Amino acid sequence: MKNTSLVFNIALTIAVVILFFLHFSKSTPAAPKDSKKNSKEERKQDDNSSTPQRIAYINSDTISVYYDYYDDVKKDMEQKQSKIERQVRQREESLQNKYNSFVSQMQAGLLSTNQAQAKEEELRKDQMELEQYKQSVMQGISSQTYEINEKIYTKISEHIRKYNEEFNFDLIIGYSEGANVFYANPEYDITKEILAGLNEEYRAEKEAEKNKENKDAK
Repeated sequence: MKNTSLVFNIALTIAVVILFFLHFSKSTPAAPKDSKKNSKEERKQDDNSSTPQRIAYINSDTISVYYDYYDDVKKDMEQKQSKIERQVRQREESLQNKYNSFVSQMQAGLLSTNQAQAKEEELRKDQMELEQYKQSVMQGISSQTYEINEKIYTKISEHIRKYNEEFNFDLIIGYSEGANVFYANPEYDITKEILAGLNEEYRAEKEAEKNKENKDAK
């Protein structure tokens, strides 16, 4: 067996897989501001106007930073990542120690040819199992990331759908820094209203879940 490094850069690999969370490393966007049409009555009045098409937009970067559910998910994934790093590191260290012990025994002439071959085979098997474990870990992270993305998308889109039942916009788009939109009139920015509604819904969900847990514990 070659004396290769067994260090597995799990943090880097996870960072590649869960690209969804990279937006947290961006500079923090400004908190959502009131648009010029900052009241529901004004938006409703617009609905009765002769404007051929009503458009609004949401700052996606602001939602990703100030939506409480995003923050909780990020913390949960960071905890899982730390746990995975520890588990992989422990397995790698164990295998490295077994290899070092094998080399020392070989150099001291303590192993017969048959014993050395058996040890090499055992180490190859252990290394293969470690690689399979790494792949399994990454598949699990990838699956969790997909599920989280789907859940967040569903939460946001469902809230926007309910919001639009009242205001009847023809088009609501997501705007973010670096996208192919160089200017967006703040008059059509509904980020603050959407964000407030999302956080209100999430707090209600957490409260209901907490009450259920307390009830079940009794």
